[in-house]
Amino acid sequence: MLSLSFTPLEVVFVKGKYLFKQDGKRFLMKGIAFPDQVAEEEYNSTAWINVLYQLKSLELEYNTVRVYRMDPHVDYSEFLNAAASLGVYVIVPPTSANGDGVLDRDKKSPKCYPRKLFQYGIKCLDNYLKYRVSGANFE
Repeated sequence: MLSLSFTPLEVVFVKGKYLFKQDGKRFLMKGIAFPDQVAEEEYNSTAWINVLYQLKSLELEYNTVRVYRMDPHVDYSEFLNAAASLGVYVIVPPTSANGDGVLDRDKKSPKCYPRKLFQYGIKCLDNYLKYRVSGANFE
């Protein structure tokens, strides 16, 4: 198992429609989509961390990865800590493809947001916002 120490990234703030660093300078997100796992596969921290290192080895100019599938009941601390140590922010999904986190796309807002989705979103926040790599403060 790969052992990495957590290196917190600078907090990025949302002000209006822009992102800012703590020093007041604009933060420009340079993102890349993280490869999606097969739905039947279980989360494998070593494999996900290896993908981060493979992306780093390509010497691409990015500071953010967007993950499309995460289960808020799973501990992703190793992956999120590895991302932080590489200076990479992670955008985590507040919805899911199945279960309680599904957004009903056949209904107009606000009826597309069932109560179960709200509870699912709270679970996501509880799980992911403890990592500076995956959260933002809103003003």
